[in-house]
Amino acid sequence: MTEKTKIIISWSIKGLLTLMFAFSAFGKLSGSEEVSMMFEAFRLTGYKTMIGIIELICTVLYLIPRTSSLGTLLLTSYMGGAIVAHMTVGDPFIFQGFMILFIWIGQYLVQPSLIDSFKK
Repeated sequence: MTEKTKIIISWSIKGLLTLMFAFSAFGKLSGSEEVSMMFEAFRLTGYKTMIGIIELICTVLYLIPRTSSLGTLLLTSYMGGAIVAHMTVGDPFIFQGFMILFIWIGQYLVQPSLIDSFKK
């Protein structure tokens, strides 16, 4: 696979993830009825705005090339929290697991050294 192909695939993945996370964050910040009901089930009603802001910050960091490594780690942590929240109420969490996988694939294609940094 050529470098140009890797970059195109990476930006495609990152673009789709960014849209999904931005849509999710704005749902939290706008007070969407569906999101409010979900947060009530998770018993996190008072944290909806804060979680939405954190999600937006992590997403922006992931999208900016200079901070994308940090964004990768933060979004992975964020999605880990989402998995735990879904587990507590018995919801399926496979989607969140796949999101983590795609976060890392999107970053790995343009920065394979990020994975190598864990070997040291």
